[in-house]
Amino acid sequence: MKNTGQITIEFILTFMFAVLFVLLFLYYSINFATGYMAHYATYLASRAYLTGEYEGIEFNSNQPYRAGESIGREAFDSIGLEKMGLTFSADDLKFNSPQSVRVYEYVGAYFKFTPPFRISSTDSKNSLLSESFLGKEPSKGDCECQIKKAMGFGQCSNVIPANETATLFDNGC
Repeated sequence: MKNTGQITIEFILTFMFAVLFVLLFLYYSINFATGYMAHYATYLASRAYLTGEYEGIEFNSNQPYRAGESIGREAFDSIGLEKMGLTFSADDLKFNSPQSVRVYEYVGAYFKFTPPFRISSTDSKNSLLSESFLGKEPSKGDCECQIKKAMGFGQCSNVIPANETATLFDNGC
């Protein structure tokens, strides 16, 4: 009995298995790396949103959150996720303000994206979600108003002067 070609067939079968293993490894490693960068960009956007605030804004309004949202979007865009092959639109990065959620800890940013390599062709099966809910402290205007009321000064001014800071006790302000 002749065994000619047996080594060639074994080589082809093991070579196909090795190539498939390498491709599967690359698939997962690239998706993990882009997912990690998406989480990092979402964290940066959430952190900038929660700490970003412009001087001279009114208290008890949405202005601190809108200002923080624009700062958060700038921080998110500075990462450059498009270069890594992530597909998303500008509406996929969203921010939860304290007025829009009941649970205070759910304030922050979340980002829905599609990884660069997908098994299915439909985007609904491939979309991933990155969340970064860090919680938001009161704005400077709200802190100033709380402090003035605690000190007995009554009414608060509508706008915080850019050079004025005051702290009476540590309540997160």
